[in-house]
Amino acid sequence: MILYILANLLLLLIGLGIINLLDTKNVLTLVEKYVVGFILGIAVNSFLLFILGWAQIHMSTVKFVDIGILLILIFFNYRLDIWKRLIPSTFRMPKFTKQDLIIIPFLLLILFKVFFSFFNSVNVPSYFDDEKWNWNIKSKTIYNVGIISTVPTDEAYLGGGGHKGYPLNFILYKVYVADFMGVWDESYINLVTFIVFNLVILLVILSFPDRIFGIITGYLIYSIPLVVWHSGTAYYDLIYACFYLLSLMFFMRYIEKKDDIYLVLIGILLYSTIFTKNEGMILITPSIFL
Repeated sequence: MILYILANLLLLLIGLGIINLLDTKNVLTLVEKYVVGFILGIAVNSFLLFILGWAQIHMSTVKFVDIGILLILIFFNYRLDIWKRLIPSTFRMPKFTKQDLIIIPFLLLILFKVFFSFFNSVNVPSYFDDEKWNWNIKSKTIYNVGIISTVPTDEAYLGGGGHKGYPLNFILYKVYVADFMGVWDESYINLVTFIVFNLVILLVILSFPDRIFGIITGYLIYSIPLVVWHSGTAYYDLIYACFYLLSLMFFMRYIEKKDDIYLVLIGILLYSTIFTKNEGMILITPSIFL
C-alpha cells in the first residue's frame, strides 16, 4: 500500500509542478490543478516509459528519471516563489442550510456507488474480454520483459495481446506501478480507473456555483448505465470519456475567461485521450475544428 501511494504521489507531484509553471496567472483552482496534474503526471510518465522501452532501456529506469524531473520542477517552482499556490491558504467549513437537506439522499447514493466501485476494483479479478486479454496482458508482458518489443512479427510486439495497436497510456502506467511495488497486484493496479473517474466527477461537482445542483448532477452521472461498473474495472472507455468531458469543460472556461492556460489543459487532455484509446481520434476530430 505504501509503495502504491508513493508511486502515484510521484506522478501527482510531477504533474502539479508542470501545471503550476504553466499557470502563470494563477487562474486555475486548486482542485483543477490537482486533478489535471495527476492526469498529466500519468501521461508524462507513460511517454517516458514508451521512449525508454522503445530504446530497449529497462523500464525500471523511469523511477530515477521521474525523481530527476521532480527535483528540477521543485527548483523552478521554489525559485519563482510559486510553490505556495499549491497549498490552501485558508480553509472554511461550508455553511449548511435547511435547503441542503435535499442533497443528503443523493450524497448517500453517491457514496454507495463509490463504495461498490471501490469494492469491485479491489476484490473482483479481471476476467472478461479486453480487460483480461488486452489491457492487463499487455501490461504484464511489458512488465515481465522490461522493454517494449519493436518487431512487428513478434508475439509480444507493443505488449502483444488481442489488439497490438492499442495506445499504451494506462498499459504503461500499470507497468510503472507494478515495477514500483515490485509485484503485479491487480487489486492495486486496476484502481486507476476508480481514482481518475472519481477525481473528475469531484471536479465536475465543485465546478457548479450551486452546491445542490452540483451534487445532483454528480448523482445523475453516477446513475448512467454501466458507469459504476466501468469505474471498477480495468477497461478505459470511461477514462477517455472523462478526459473528453474535462476538455469540453475547459473549452467553456476558455470562452468565458479567454486565458490560454485552458487551451493548454485541453491539449493535455486530448493527448491523453488518444494515448488511452484509438477511439479518441473520433472525438478529437470535431474538437480540432472547434
